[in-house]
Amino acid sequence: LKTFNVRQPYSILLAARRIFSEGDFERFFRAIVIASFRYNIIGSMSTAEQERVYSQGATQISRGDITTVGPAIAQLAPVYPSDASFKAAFSEKVIRTTERRNKRVVRYILCAIERQLTQVDHDFASSVFDIEHIMPQNPERGYEQFRDSQAEAMFYRLWNMTLIEENLNKL
Repeated sequence: LKTFNVRQPYSILLAARRIFSEGDFERFFRAIVIASFRYNIIGSMSTAEQERVYSQGATQISRGDITTVGPAIAQLAPVYPSDASFKAAFSEKVIRTTERRNKRVVRYILCAIERQLTQVDHDFASSVFDIEHIMPQNPERGYEQFRDSQAEAMFYRLWNMTLIEENLNKL
C-alpha cells in the first residue's frame, strides 16, 4: 500500500486487525492490496467511493456486523473492478517512469507478472533489476516509421516495459 501511495483502507484494516486471526487478517490485507492495485493503480478511479466503502466496512466490523473474513472481503466488491474493466484499463495503462514512485510501481507490476509466469519471485524493491523500455525514449535508427507523437504514446505503456538486470542496462 505504501508503494501504491494508498491510504484509504487504513480504517478498515485497523478494524479488521482487532478481530481477525493472524491468518484471516493476512487474507483480508491481501484482498485490500489487490483491490487497491486494480482500483487505484490500474483503474485510476476516484478515491471518494473507495473511502465510503472502507469507512462503511470499518464501521460494520467494529460494530460486530461483520465478524469473519469472507463477508469482509465480499464487502469490498464496489471497489473491486471487474476482470473485463481491469483488463481493458491494464492494456491501455500509461505510467510515466520518470517519477521514482511510478518506477517502483512498474517494477512491482513486472515482478508480479514474472512471478505468475515463471514462479520466480523477484524483490521489486531490489536494485538488481531496472526497467527497460522496448521502444526507446530517444530512438535513433530503425524507428523512422513512427511519428514522434506515436512513439511518445507507446513509450510509457506497460507493454513497452520489461525487467532487465541493472548491470546489463548500463551496456
